[in-house]
Amino acid sequence: MVYDPKGSRMVIFGGWANRWYDDLFVCKVGDVVGPPYSVHSITPNMGPITGATKCTITGVGFKSSGNQATVRFACVKGFLETPGDVTSDTTITFDTPNFEKFGPIAVEGRAGVGGKSLTNSVVGFNYFSVTSCETTLCFGPAVINKCIAVHPVTLVIQARDAKGINRTCGMDEYVVALKTVTVKKDKEILEPIEDIKFEIIDQRD
Repeated sequence: MVYDPKGSRMVIFGGWANRWYDDLFVCKVGDVVGPPYSVHSITPNMGPITGATKCTITGVGFKSSGNQATVRFACVKGFLETPGDVTSDTTITFDTPNFEKFGPIAVEGRAGVGGKSLTNSVVGFNYFSVTSCETTLCFGPAVINKCIAVHPVTLVIQARDAKGINRTCGMDEYVVALKTVTVKKDKEILEPIEDIKFEIIDQRD
């Protein structure tokens, strides 16, 4: 009995009393034992459904199988594949695929290296909806007219997606611009303020 590593097969042959009786059996065990590499974790483990999140999968045995990888993200609705680079024997880097056709959902990730089969082991990744400025709320003392000067104020941003559903994780990127409003001849004139310090705190909720 021998093992064929390229085909992931067990080859069994035999005879009796130094005679060959043409007994030869092949058992494909690739779906059971998997390829000669495995995946352990993924960083980050979440990203927007628009994709393009730069991720790193860690595992073992990648480099010995090739330099190019294929990463498959699968859910109950289907799957998508994206190319990746084997940067070392323990890491694969790639950009997540656009998952808008399936929506925000948890997926399982597998990797194949050098044209070989996908791993039996999986990593978990969560897609979330993209924040919409049309439904997102902003409230707090900082947005009230005539705040007290030289005193710290706060405002809260409740991120929501296009359907008005509250976001349940962080990772949004915001650009905050402070401006003064001056009314001249029944017109509001906005002038930027550049010397006011502010801090953004992501509650990740």
